[in-house]
Amino acid sequence: MFSFAIPIPLQSKKNSRPIYTNAKTGKPFLGKSRAFKDFEKELLFFLTVGKNSQGIRQPITQPVALEITMQFKGVRRIDLDNALAALFDGLQQAKIIANDRQIVELRRVQVLEKAGQDFTAISLFPY
Repeated sequence: MFSFAIPIPLQSKKNSRPIYTNAKTGKPFLGKSRAFKDFEKELLFFLTVGKNSQGIRQPITQPVALEITMQFKGVRRIDLDNALAALFDGLQQAKIIANDRQIVELRRVQVLEKAGQDFTAISLFPY
């Protein structure tokens, strides 16, 4: 089992995508906002610290179940499925899991609002 908390709230991946134009082709494409890029860097940092504190040296390759508790300082509306997508991608980028398709079960996703401090608690279990 892998379990730790990160001191930041999750952000929605898809709601942070401005439309840019490719300079060569002139075709539009979806990019990442500066705020979301900053969030990704911060998430990767905290996931890597958590991974190292748990002694994970190689990415987990077997199927896993996931429990998540998110706590927010105030009332926030969050697009939960897109926020989870950002977390799943972060788990893969931090090399905690080899591929985010390995997450085959969400055991619990709990959102606490109006609480004291922003944080996200993550637990991975063998499936």
